[in-house]
Amino acid sequence: FCLSRGLGDVYKRQVRGQFQTAIVDYGYVLQEDPKNVKVLLMKGICHYSLQEIPQALSAFTKAIDLGVKSADLLIKRASCFIATGDFVEAEKDIEQASSLQPSDMIHLVRAQCHQHFKRYDKAIADYTLFLQ
Repeated sequence: FCLSRGLGDVYKRQVRGQFQTAIVDYGYVLQEDPKNVKVLLMKGICHYSLQEIPQALSAFTKAIDLGVKSADLLIKRASCFIATGDFVEAEKDIEQASSLQPSDMIHLVRAQCHQHFKRYDKAIADYTLFLQ
């Protein structure tokens, strides 16, 4: 797999919804460059798009374990935790993400956690902030 010209083609496949093919190709890239955080992120997004939550969670966690401090990455992993019912871990990622870079998506994902824990006033407040 040629990294210099191959990633653009892989991304085009992902954008066109060819997630399974993109996942395979991202795997080839990661064999050559296992610490490529951007590729781990994109691979995780593909898995998430296919509802392959454990694989998405694994890709996002590997990227975070490489020391990347990214609010977007933490929110994506928090969404995986929510999908698996692990709201405690989701809240940890949400709080860390909000300390890095506040965003609308943080309000949405945090509202889902508040709702799960029956903190309805907080959930409504975060949903309201998301919708503004």
